[in-house]
Amino acid sequence: MVRTMETLLGLPPMNNNDALAPLMGPMFTGPGDQRPFAADYANRENGLIYTAMRRRRWERGSLRR
Repeated sequence: MVRTMETLLGLPPMNNNDALAPLMGPMFTGPGDQRPFAADYANRENGLIYTAMRRRRWERGSLRR
């Protein structure tokens, strides 16, 4: 990622790791016929994803009355 930023800004590589790293540009080029991302909402709808956040709020006292 650093190599790509350096190239976009016209800067020389900072070290050999940057100089030998491949550019990320080819990942963003091509025909653009990739299928769209399909989200999985199973955990959002069953409420399990929010239990840790609720527990933290309860322990801090912000959910107690």
